[in-house]
Amino acid sequence: MQVSTTSEERAVAVCCHLLSLVATSVLLNLLVPLVIMMISDSPFVKGQAKECLNFQISIMFWAFISFLCCFIFIGFGMFIILAILALVLPIVAAFSVGGGEAYRYPLTFRLVK
Repeated sequence: MQVSTTSEERAVAVCCHLLSLVATSVLLNLLVPLVIMMISDSPFVKGQAKECLNFQISIMFWAFISFLCCFIFIGFGMFIILAILALVLPIVAAFSVGGGEAYRYPLTFRLVK
């Protein structure tokens, strides 16, 4: 869905999605979208920061489930798939948001509303 946004709003939303790739710790993965969500006044940026935060929380949940499944030997494949999704989906989201379209991650729990 195409949303009417300024180039500054789109740039901040793109940074929110891409900075989650660069963050080196779990805390930073959650902190970056949380700070952007708190600071921004734009509904578009807030919505995308919430979406990014929900995705990072969901990735942590799925990683924990994959870890538990490693004991029955199916978790290793799940880890590989999860790593690929955690790398590719924020890039897809950044391109989508850069074009002014609101992005929703698949397989994501919408905990932060």
